[in-house]
Amino acid sequence: MRVAMLRPPSSPPCGVADYSIHLAAALKPLVDLSVLDSADEFVQASTRQQIGHIQHQYSLFGGVAPWRATFSRLLKEVRSPVVITAHEFVEPTGSLPRRIAIRMTNRVHFGSPRILRTMVHTEHDKQMLQSVCANPDGVVVVRHGIPAPFNLPSRSDSRLALGVGDRRVAVLLGFIARNKGHLTAIEALRALPLDTMLAIVGGKHPSDQTTYLEEVTAKIIEAKLTNRVVITGYLEPQELAQWLAASDIVLAPFAHSSGSGTLSLALSSGQPILASNIPAHQEIVSVSPGCIALCDATSPQPLADAMGSLLGDPDRREVLRAAARRHAETWTYARMASETVRVYADALEAAS
Repeated sequence: MRVAMLRPPSSPPCGVADYSIHLAAALKPLVDLSVLDSADEFVQASTRQQIGHIQHQYSLFGGVAPWRATFSRLLKEVRSPVVITAHEFVEPTGSLPRRIAIRMTNRVHFGSPRILRTMVHTEHDKQMLQSVCANPDGVVVVRHGIPAPFNLPSRSDSRLALGVGDRRVAVLLGFIARNKGHLTAIEALRALPLDTMLAIVGGKHPSDQTTYLEEVTAKIIEAKLTNRVVITGYLEPQELAQWLAASDIVLAPFAHSSGSGTLSLALSSGQPILASNIPAHQEIVSVSPGCIALCDATSPQPLADAMGSLLGDPDRREVLRAAARRHAETWTYARMASETVRVYADALEAAS
């Protein structure tokens, strides 16, 4: 089977690009795959390939504003049957004009009959996408792959190198975005003992035009936590591994998620994870019970209570570590690639 995949460029850093690299490596033994980061080259390749697979994120095609969306133009130019992976879905919320604009955007991005199959990572996103897709039955859940486990450096050496001493370290990974719950985590830290610190391991996404990072920084100053919170900025894998090795828990207090690469990384490295009890995280626990501790992260106090409980319970953290490793061994990118090839075959059958 000949497949062309359109993914974002690797520079500047991009989570979807990293995801695509992992998936492509797992797909190459199964299909004749061309991976492209140029829309023009993808269109040209589509004349020779049986399937065109687009890794979709709003920011890659004009953003959420409907008057800027370029995705429908791309679809008109692609000659092969089209499969997309929807890495995010923005629900129409807020004021009436905003809701109308988002509905229009979603129809532009997901409503074309040219899209024969739409892959998502959660049942929740499947339900949302089915409401706007031209082919609701073509929306398929393919769970987010987990990267191959990697060996973390020494915990003691990492803690020494990072200067965290004997403090208890909670780590929040990934690009600093409003849905990740940083402000709630910072407020929760205020209710925890002084020997607890928060490492925000990541930086601002290159396409982020908001003031959210400035809000996070201001919240740290206002809460008088500058000596207990560190923002690292974007890190290379070796530096990221140091923070994971030094950590006691990994936080994921997300308000919503369509599948998280950073959460997959934490699972891969066998970390004890404390996450919000949103549908996406509940689904992970439903297929791998006990691999993540879930809590109410809608406000600071319940999150602080859950953090304090887990930080004070080393036995429970070890149970979470073991369950995370089992999840990582099962839900691999190789498994995801096999399921993806079945989606390709279904799309080809639908096109014939």
